[in-house]
Amino acid sequence: MKIKFTKMQALGNDFVLFDCTTSPVILNSEQIKFIANRKLGIGCDQILLIEPSNDSDVSYKIFNADGSSASHCGNGARSVIAYLWDKLNKTQITLKMQNQSINGYKNQDGTISINMGMPNFKPQSLPFNHKEQNNNEYHLEIDGTKINFGICSVGNPHVMIRLNSMHELNNNLEHIGKLLQNSSLFPNGVNVNFYVVINESQIKLLTYERGCGFTEACGTGATATACYAISKNQVSTNIMVEMLGGKLNIQKDTSNQIIMTGDAIHVFDGEICI
Repeated sequence: MKIKFTKMQALGNDFVLFDCTTSPVILNSEQIKFIANRKLGIGCDQILLIEPSNDSDVSYKIFNADGSSASHCGNGARSVIAYLWDKLNKTQITLKMQNQSINGYKNQDGTISINMGMPNFKPQSLPFNHKEQNNNEYHLEIDGTKINFGICSVGNPHVMIRLNSMHELNNNLEHIGKLLQNSSLFPNGVNVNFYVVINESQIKLLTYERGCGFTEACGTGATATACYAISKNQVSTNIMVEMLGGKLNIQKDTSNQIIMTGDAIHVFDGEICI
């Protein structure tokens, strides 16, 4: 069976998008892995399925390259809005996901802005099976490795680890990411963000994602890390998050809503036999 798809990318975080609004597409785990495989299939970090919704413009599902599902993806959401913008001809598009609905729009410069809602720093929101710390500073020792971090949920779970310099970004980070992701304290896994504060309006970030490993960029990781750094008074309420794939602007507005702004680019259209 041939299925049409669209390849999108946002800051190098790439997606295979299937428009299921008129005809359903059902994929099993093996098919998802095949599509995401960069040698055998199309190749992508995640697969996005756009489906009809009764109470939003569309609903969309997210699948990681390993076949697992995800509840939120900021770069993916921007890509969906960029894909739908000319098709729906609206001033704002609402997306329904697994745990929430968000809205976004296209700016005059072509960038996409999304209201990411409000961050949740409670352990149960990730979930994280640990007593809540009022200062959002947690200390674990896993297999002899001591790890200090904060937590945040923006629709999916994130851990933030602050580093002192960019030099530390090259040391042992995959090992730490795997330890946290495989810990029973995070029953649904967790995304691990390593960041450096450059100044009050800029941070650098590298994210080890569930089901993907290190990626060029992570929209929810940038959002969660910015929210955590803002809450710790490490940065201002309007900052630029720089990742390997590019930059995202994260702004906390007067109602404590988080607005994420960045590129989302159409790469090509095609068909694949499943």
